[in-house]
Amino acid sequence: MEAVLPGFVGRLLAQSRDPSHIPDITVLAASDWLSPLASRVLHLLDTGTYRATESFLAHGYAYLPLKTPEECTVYLRVSDTRALTFWPVHAPTAVLNMAGTTVMEMYREPDDEQEGRPQYARTLGAGEFFAAHPGTLCATGGTVSTVQVLATSEPVTDREGLLSGEAYAAFTRRGRRYLEQASRTPVGAPC
Repeated sequence: MEAVLPGFVGRLLAQSRDPSHIPDITVLAASDWLSPLASRVLHLLDTGTYRATESFLAHGYAYLPLKTPEECTVYLRVSDTRALTFWPVHAPTAVLNMAGTTVMEMYREPDDEQEGRPQYARTLGAGEFFAAHPGTLCATGGTVSTVQVLATSEPVTDREGLLSGEAYAAFTRRGRRYLEQASRTPVGAPC
């Protein structure tokens, strides 16, 4: 099976927490991945590699597992709420925004998160990505059109509940709709 994720994702997952360690990712690699990745993920949907029984809600998203040849765990994340939701990061993780908008805030101390004082805040559109590391105090939120590919070195374990077959089908349909748009969209164009 051919690789699904862009090559730079492995470098993001291997990045240390040291701020001076910046992965070597070329501008071309970081800017030309959206449409090819959307097409590859759509192919996974078409071949039935999703499993409703393994899909769940957590951190304001539906997590739909993708079976890929990569050595990491990969999910399609579809926004479940527009609210900014705390996301405890337990393993190196890369989030690739496929469609919609993601708001991300990172905090220095737990009190900062509770008081809404981020050390770093950013809004990401389609074709943008970020990495988070264990212990990162992070909150994310999306729009109804937010669809992401999340790659992590360990499976997500803090789950709020499994998806019913009906909920799974609805999130899969919504994810597919936005992935189809992204597969035809040049980088930088709104999805």
